[in-house]
Amino acid sequence: MAKIILKSQFTVSSKKSLFNFVDYVTRSQALKDKKEEKKLSDQEQKELEKLTNVLTESEFSIDDVYSDYVDYMKREQAILSKDDTYLKGVFSSSKRKIAKEDVTQLKKEIEDITVASKKGSVMFQDVISFENDFLVEENILNEKTNELDEERLYNATNKMMSSLKDNENLHDTFWFASIHRNTDNIHLHICSMEKNNTRQLKEFEDGHVEVKGKRKQQTLDKMKMSFGRELTSPEYRLKLQTEMTNSRNQLLKDLKQIYEKEIFSDTPKLIKKISLFKKDLPDKKFNWQYGKLDDTAKKELNEITSMLTKDSPERKKFDTNVTDYALYLKGLYGDSAKPEEYINNKKKEMETRLGNSLLNDLKKDSSVIDYKMKSEIESVLLEKSKKNPSKNQLQQPKKKIRTEVKSPYTYRKNMQTIKRNLIHDYDMKRAENEYEQTQFRIEQEKQRQAHSHNF
Repeated sequence: MAKIILKSQFTVSSKKSLFNFVDYVTRSQALKDKKEEKKLSDQEQKELEKLTNVLTESEFSIDDVYSDYVDYMKREQAILSKDDTYLKGVFSSSKRKIAKEDVTQLKKEIEDITVASKKGSVMFQDVISFENDFLVEENILNEKTNELDEERLYNATNKMMSSLKDNENLHDTFWFASIHRNTDNIHLHICSMEKNNTRQLKEFEDGHVEVKGKRKQQTLDKMKMSFGRELTSPEYRLKLQTEMTNSRNQLLKDLKQIYEKEIFSDTPKLIKKISLFKKDLPDKKFNWQYGKLDDTAKKELNEITSMLTKDSPERKKFDTNVTDYALYLKGLYGDSAKPEEYINNKKKEMETRLGNSLLNDLKKDSSVIDYKMKSEIESVLLEKSKKNPSKNQLQQPKKKIRTEVKSPYTYRKNMQTIKRNLIHDYDMKRAENEYEQTQFRIEQEKQRQAHSHNF
């Protein structure tokens, strides 16, 4: 079971129902306070019992959804804070803490929203619930004192609402939330709306027009993950991410070292495979990029990088780190984290990085590879001719052995040595020039001072 669960629905707003929601929060609190003072009348006692009546198993009512959302909220609301000023566990987009005197302003905001839109705005209804053990592990809930870190829940809610706004392209949003602790699992209720509706209007066959309220599944997944990232401690998450990054970077270094050792060895095993792969590459080298290759070339390149790194311990480390992180996400968010998709995306990302690294080396060593492949072919042909000499070869006198041509790799190394020597000579010459110019300026200054002294 996921440690963080998000359940969502929507309905078109009405001022009356929203007012009832605010009244529910404050009325329930007032009745509870009065009960503690033993001053409830029989009618008030019935009202409180009705508000705290246990719901059915369904998280949301299916009949007259919006009106019944108030019924869904009919649970004992959080008690007032110690200073008896603020409603504990209640906050909104405009207020971190809601005081009794803020309720009137809260209703005013709601009224402005509903009046501003003739067709009404969509009210999104979300419930976030947790495993209490998870809250204890994250130091959000104190198991001994039963104290709850509401500040972290508020910050996580704020992040989640920002994610909703960004992913659904909402404007000037308002949200209101309350924490409920009267069930086995602590949970959080949030209702949110646009102050001025910008969402698409949908017309039905009977002519009825209603605001489109359905959100994309991707939006809901991102909302939950935004909430989780803000709520959870970053230490373990950063540890996994750092290990993943380190093993990825080391694997890229290993690829380069293994490639150079292989390609410049006397008997390279992969020279034929690499040479054949080069034929599928674009004519112009600036197009030798993983993203510009066709599927066939990508597959061949992946096979080569896999062969080169198959014995690297960093390859196994990276795969393990990716799997661990995917399982961590699944533990937090369940299947909506899409762990298999995450693993596949990381695998493709690694293939792209390894592929581009190898392609960069192939650009530099293209002539070396061609030379080695040519030498390999000539060597095979020579061996064949020795075993099965033709009549012409038997009759012809032996030709004078030609001096072996140095490989482009040797040439490249020699050029690098020459370049270093030239740079050294250039630096020495420049230093000499600067010294001579300094001495010349000193001599000129002496003469100027002597000439000034004479006058």
